Amino acid sequence: MTAGTEERLRAVEQSISTHEAVCAERYEHIVKAHEQFHEKLESTTSVLVKIGLALCGGMAMILAKLVVHL
Repeated sequence: MTAGTEERLRAVEQSISTHEAVCAERYEHIVKAHEQFHEKLESTTSVLVKIGLALCGGMAMILAKLVVHL
């Protein structure tokens, strides 16, 4: 190989190495963001289930009271 070819090869290798490092960092950030989103989603789901159960319980109590008083 000629000196010019070797220089271009090194430049391409360095460019690929830099690109891989940037992609790895971005991937790590994406994984962390996904984990945080998943945790918040689980928390929100838990709150919504509790609210739903409370509403169902309240409606059941209202219906029971109506039935008993009729």
